[in-house]
Amino acid sequence: KGIVETITLPSLINLDFSDIRSIMSNGGVTMMLYGESDRGPEEVVHEALNHPLLDVDISGATGVLIHVTGGQYMTLESASQVVDLMTSRVSDDANVIWGARQDPGFGDTIKVMAIITGVGGSDLRDARVAPDKLGDALKLTRSRAKPGGNIDFQRFD
Repeated sequence: KGIVETITLPSLINLDFSDIRSIMSNGGVTMMLYGESDRGPEEVVHEALNHPLLDVDISGATGVLIHVTGGQYMTLESASQVVDLMTSRVSDDANVIWGARQDPGFGDTIKVMAIITGVGGSDLRDARVAPDKLGDALKLTRSRAKPGGNIDFQRFD
C-alpha cells in the first residue's frame, strides 16, 4: 500500500516508478522504514529510525527514497525538514529522491515511508535478532494491540 500510494496518488512533489528503480539500482542491502506521528518532523523521523528490531548503520547508504504524507496544513518546509533529518545520517554522496503529499484525512499526523539501499555490510546477511531486541519488539506490538487483546492486522485481499 505505501509504495503503491507513493507512485500513484497525486502529490505536491510526485515520485514515480523510475525514482524507485533509480534508488534500487544502487544495489546492496535494502531496508524500508516507516514512521508516523502527530508531534512534528523530529518525532516522525525518530519513529522511522528507531524501531526495536532495526539496529543497522545507514551512514554508508547509497540511495534514499523518502515520501512524506501529512494533513492539509503540512507545508513543504515541514516535509523538507523530515527529509533533512532522515538524510543527515547518510553519506553526502547518497542518491536522495523525495516526494510529499497532502491528505486531509491525516489531520496533524505526518507519515514518512523510506527505502534505503546500500546499508550495513556483509555482516547483515548472517545477522540475528538479539533476544533483548525481540522482547522490545513484542512489547511494542502488545502495546499497539486493541483493547480485548486483538492485534489489528491489515488485510490485503
